[in-house]
Amino acid sequence: MRLITVLLLFLATTSLLNAGDSTRTIYAFRIDQPPVIDGRLDETIWDESKSISGMIQRVPDEGRPASQKSRFWIAYDDANLYVAARLYDTHPDSVIARLGRRDAGVQADRFGIFIDTYRDRRSAYFFGLNAAGVYYDGVITNDSRFDDDWDAVWTGKTRIDKKGWNAELQIPLNQMRFPRETVQHWHVNLGREIMRRREETYYVFWPQNENSFVSRFVPLEGISHIKPSQNVEILPYVRIRNQHSPHVAQDPFHTGSEYDVAIGADIKYGLTSTLTLNATVNPDFGQVEVDPAVVNLSDFETFYDEKRPFFIEGASNYSFGRGGANNNWSFNWGSPNFFYTRRIGRRPQGSAPYSAPYSDVPEGTRILGAAKVTGKIGSHINVGALSALTARESAKLSDDGANQYTREVEPMTSYNVLRLQQEHRNGRDGLGVMVTALNRFFDDPALKSEMNSNALAVGLDGWHFLDKERVWALSGWLGYSRIKASPEHMLSVQTSAVHRFQRPDFNYISVDSQRTSLSGFAGRINFSKEKGNWLFSSALGFIQPEFDVNDMGFQFGSNVINAHIAGGYQFTTPTSWYRSMSALGAVLTNMDFDGHVTSRALWSMINWQSLSYLNAGMGMFATPGVTINTNRTRGGPITTNLPSISVFSFFSTDRSKNLSMRLNGNYSASVSGSHSHGVSGGITYRPMDNVMLNLSPSYNFNFQDAQWVGVFDDAEASATYGRRYVFAELNQKTFATAIRVDWTFTPELSLQLYAQPFISSGRYQRFKYLQKSGGYDFELFTRHGTLSKQDGTYHADPDGPAGAASELTFGDPDFTFADVRGNAVLRWEYAPGSLLYFVWTQSRAFFTNNSDFTPGRQLSDLITNEPADNIFLIKVSYWLGL
Repeated sequence: MRLITVLLLFLATTSLLNAGDSTRTIYAFRIDQPPVIDGRLDETIWDESKSISGMIQRVPDEGRPASQKSRFWIAYDDANLYVAARLYDTHPDSVIARLGRRDAGVQADRFGIFIDTYRDRRSAYFFGLNAAGVYYDGVITNDSRFDDDWDAVWTGKTRIDKKGWNAELQIPLNQMRFPRETVQHWHVNLGREIMRRREETYYVFWPQNENSFVSRFVPLEGISHIKPSQNVEILPYVRIRNQHSPHVAQDPFHTGSEYDVAIGADIKYGLTSTLTLNATVNPDFGQVEVDPAVVNLSDFETFYDEKRPFFIEGASNYSFGRGGANNNWSFNWGSPNFFYTRRIGRRPQGSAPYSAPYSDVPEGTRILGAAKVTGKIGSHINVGALSALTARESAKLSDDGANQYTREVEPMTSYNVLRLQQEHRNGRDGLGVMVTALNRFFDDPALKSEMNSNALAVGLDGWHFLDKERVWALSGWLGYSRIKASPEHMLSVQTSAVHRFQRPDFNYISVDSQRTSLSGFAGRINFSKEKGNWLFSSALGFIQPEFDVNDMGFQFGSNVINAHIAGGYQFTTPTSWYRSMSALGAVLTNMDFDGHVTSRALWSMINWQSLSYLNAGMGMFATPGVTINTNRTRGGPITTNLPSISVFSFFSTDRSKNLSMRLNGNYSASVSGSHSHGVSGGITYRPMDNVMLNLSPSYNFNFQDAQWVGVFDDAEASATYGRRYVFAELNQKTFATAIRVDWTFTPELSLQLYAQPFISSGRYQRFKYLQKSGGYDFELFTRHGTLSKQDGTYHADPDGPAGAASELTFGDPDFTFADVRGNAVLRWEYAPGSLLYFVWTQSRAFFTNNSDFTPGRQLSDLITNEPADNIFLIKVSYWLGL
């Protein structure tokens, strides 16, 4: 009843905002002679009488006319769309023109055009330039979700003069998909940023307190008799790679230097006027940035972002469960990702190499080929389909350095995804389906006990706006998964960190050693407010214990029912002491399928921005009561979570300045005695407009009162079902920093340097074991028993030599892990769409059971004493547009 009352109050106080001004129409004109794209705007076609003007501020003075005058032109011929902008500035010497790589978030004056060619009022292309000539392009989905991973082949130039600056764009029509109609009826918007004022202006006003952007666009009229092209683009490449790594005596596989050459190609083909095929044969991704180092002391998988161009471009086509509403808040909810592209081409999963002293294991599974189809069927059905085939991989092994043999470590595997989404009533309603299917083709029967043979996932999602102004939105999704495997592997799936069916007090489900398949459901429904200063979000979601999409997706866990109610207020009208401010809060709870409350918490946060663009905020996350923990014993009995609180804060300066800084801090504490604190920050400095230096250090201290050590059979441990669950206090210290240097010579030529030193040390002490199920009670081994350490091995006896309990032995868990990794990438776009890369990657690392934390000495020892693994790579590609 309280929830209904709250919803009625929000509905009653909602102020409805108007959609885009349909009276403002932009007209494009046809030209016979294409202009020279040089940024001068000295051709007669750019006559002032044909220009467009009248920009409105979004920030800082919302709703007021732009502080500087702008004029725009849109022209076209049979092959291209031409956009010109005369961006006046009363202080042209103050125009901020900074260089960076394409799509880089460089703080500079910018201009852009946004084009909805499908007239669906939810998706669009965008193209833009900053004052230094840096390219920006991408797509917009879900009305206001920007994705700059899509790169088109087009031309643009800028020029700064005494009146301000100019931008001139030539966009080939074959880079966009649009209907095959005699007269085109597109929708557009134009935008400009004046960085010294942090001013953001648009031709069609976009209020700060709403998420609707594309749906506000105005008509672009005057374009006719152009034909969608069945565009064909081929991007062949050649890659030369040389790796220098440490050589171990008698190792027959790694001589210290390895050399290889690869050839492949990317292909883009316009199947129809609205559908595009992208294919890749033998792709290579050696130019991508290295992953950061981490120390993961849990048994859950670490998530890494996708960085490979073929997979990140157009990734929004496979977004699932997040359509319609943009206020998709979540708290303590790990939403399953149905399609995690890093599964394709990952490191082989077979265990054979670990049985041999010498091995040569492929770093990744070779992708034989991949293809994807994206676009629309008709005007309202979005399509995304992808299929990839990875090679069968074998490891070379040797037990003595002389005799060699091979073992299959990854079978040939087929990955397939289909995504369909249909919109109704100009995007007010939508319904979609997503299907993923994986099949592995085993040659070695032994691998059937190590991985699933096939996996299927099916999901339905959709949304519905409850009012024509699109203020209130109802959205959600429902998913089904099914995996198949041999009984041996299915047993390991059931006892994995995602499922934990083996828990002795798990009543909902138990391990079935004869099971050969597993299927389950998951879903979530969200009710949110999408416009206005008042904010509201509520959601209810569940993941059954049997649900599993990890073969093609990413899933942190299962066995959860999650709900939250959140709200707040955003102040968007500047006053004498803030430019903007927001206050947010939420209540949330989690349960498992046995009915245990696993989390019940309060969350709040305040954000503030000053008139000088200083940003600050703070918040807290508190769990005031005792709840159940189903993961601490890693498949053992439940324990409890004691009350805890976490607080965090953040601060940053104006990013448009040559020197900017940021600082974040956090502290958490529990009644159990566990506590942690951390600080991170960053300094960005631009000594010149084309050079950026960035340093991002962090330090974290973590004290865990009960850190997992291991589990041992012990018939005397009847209170914990015949097993002894061993824990210890952990003192962990971690230091890391990211160092980045971007030197951009021209918009087409740049050098990037990146390095990440990382050190983490952990010391375990006061070893103890869980006394009983369902609580947070531990017994030190030294209280009634013995604990000793000999030659790096601990010997623990719960009741001493005279007792009946068995002695337990386990290795020293203390650790120090140090790692330095980085790369240098020289990128040259020597012709439109054609790239040349020179890449150097280096990594060094060491691991020891010494828990001393001396970052300076350890980094010095790492760099001077540990051998390096160096990779040198040259890759050249050439774009062919047919």
